[in-house]
Amino acid sequence: MELRCVLRGWGFWGGVLVLLGSCLAAHGTGGAAGLLRSEPVRYLLPVASALPCAAAWREQTVTGFWRPAVSRCGRCSYCIGLLLACWISGAGAVLLALLICSALVPLTAQAASVLRMGLLAGLDALVGLFGGLVFRSRIAAWFTPFLVCFFLSMVKERYLPRADALDLMRWPAPCVLLAALLAAAALLILMQRRLRA
Repeated sequence: MELRCVLRGWGFWGGVLVLLGSCLAAHGTGGAAGLLRSEPVRYLLPVASALPCAAAWREQTVTGFWRPAVSRCGRCSYCIGLLLACWISGAGAVLLALLICSALVPLTAQAASVLRMGLLAGLDALVGLFGGLVFRSRIAAWFTPFLVCFFLSMVKERYLPRADALDLMRWPAPCVLLAALLAAAALLILMQRRLRA
């Protein structure tokens, strides 16, 4: 799937609007730091990052688009291209929404948090791609990242209140990047197995 098609599609701009709406809903919750840690942003960030491209695997397997693409570039290149398109479009939608939101609340002092949220958005997009791959549903691709985020926050809140590792918004950027690379490697293996079947 070409990245240009993803960036022109409704999913990318829908993700930007979802996160922009959550930023507007959270406006006035304690400045830039409060905005980035607010509940609407926390729970809608995974949905906003999954909308652009997480359902691409499902769409391409249903339409049969993957067959000519794989014959032209090979299985591995096709899967890596899909993973990169998913990562870039999810992170790009979130970063664009935060850039627009910075007109309301200056986020320049929170540059590290914004970068971490972009990396986390890419990870959420890959989780959405995994959801679409496993459950073979567009809706599962869009909402699997939200369900994972919600499940982890509920476990942390109710059972393990001191386990800060369950709060993905507090992960440092290198940990998010490492988790995303591991998720991409696992997805690459799973996607190539599905293409062989």
